[in-house]
Amino acid sequence: LAWTTERFSYTGQFYRVENLAVVPKPVQQPHPPIRVGVHTTESFAHIGDLGLPMYSGTTTTPMPQLREGMELYRTHLRAGGHHWRKDQAALMMPLYVGSTSAAAREAMRPGVEKFYRNLLTILSHLPKTYADHLPRLRNLQQMVDDLPFERFCEQQGVFGDAHECIDRLQAVRDEFDLCQIICWFDQGCMLPVEEVKRTMARFAAQVMPKV
Repeated sequence: LAWTTERFSYTGQFYRVENLAVVPKPVQQPHPPIRVGVHTTESFAHIGDLGLPMYSGTTTTPMPQLREGMELYRTHLRAGGHHWRKDQAALMMPLYVGSTSAAAREAMRPGVEKFYRNLLTILSHLPKTYADHLPRLRNLQQMVDDLPFERFCEQQGVFGDAHECIDRLQAVRDEFDLCQIICWFDQGCMLPVEEVKRTMARFAAQVMPKV
């Protein structure tokens, strides 16, 4: 509404605006591309109902849950009369291209552990007003409490040599018919900048052309 009319008013459950204009107007018509992040059962279903392109991430949605969510998304997409488009789905995954699989995993271990320690701290300080979100937050906390690093490497992170990363990324691309794979090269922000640049260079030279 704000993008497609000169001026607009809106009355919703939580917000009300009167006679506003958004400037500058977008170049794309009728509006810029929209892609919505989904991580919960409800969001996979709702965004499927709307027919909107989606993206998710394995840091909070491991592969088993992602498979269930994507099947639900496709079911609701079809039920809503929408068709799968070439830009329908994108996925973010932590990634490190190392000289060996063992080296890649050990390089990322401190950052992964730090990321989830920080997440636990955030979850432990949520106010009671977040009651509607508590079931999902409890699931996240359970996942973080029981997170063997090897299982994370199997279900969430892509840490390996170039050949392993190519195989993993090709598999997930084909399974979910992805239009984009968003790579997080330094989950937890524990790697030196030069090391991040090196793994990005390996990815660009050895992995990306084959994915």
